[in-house]
Amino acid sequence: MEGIEREGAKGLFKGTAKGLTGLVAKPVAGVLDCASKTAEGVKNTANMFDEKPLNSRLRFPRAFYGKERYYRSYMETDAEIIWLLHQTKNTKFLDISLISAFDVFPSETDQETSFILALAYEYVLCWDIRRVKLVWAFDPKNIVKVNLFQDGMQIELKKPDEISQVNFIKMFVC
Repeated sequence: MEGIEREGAKGLFKGTAKGLTGLVAKPVAGVLDCASKTAEGVKNTANMFDEKPLNSRLRFPRAFYGKERYYRSYMETDAEIIWLLHQTKNTKFLDISLISAFDVFPSETDQETSFILALAYEYVLCWDIRRVKLVWAFDPKNIVKVNLFQDGMQIELKKPDEISQVNFIKMFVC
């Protein structure tokens, strides 16, 4: 009405043109905005799966035990060794039947360097936490004898283990 009062017929045509343009443009803009936001949501959902879930975890995934794959209370050392073994390129350690895992040290004086000793039905493994690598692994059937001491143990093997090629292992258990 303001356009008619100020400009007369010319204002009437201007106002009508603006109204008709808005009548078409506003719904089209709404549809395009909806399509844009939907595409953005699909993209964000797809990118969510690109993130590695283990890199953002607060703790390692729970370990499963024995050949039956049962679980028990969360134990960080057990969960850590299973996660570390999954990071190795050696696939024979991926499906081990874990019994338990322990923190161990190479000597009484060196408490800075720590290892994880993992006992499984298929292997006995030692993982160097600082170097992030497997130190030794052997089949439990390869054990000749185990000597226990107050602060640790000594394991004698029939033949050298697959990784370090030693047949005599001594460690201190925490």
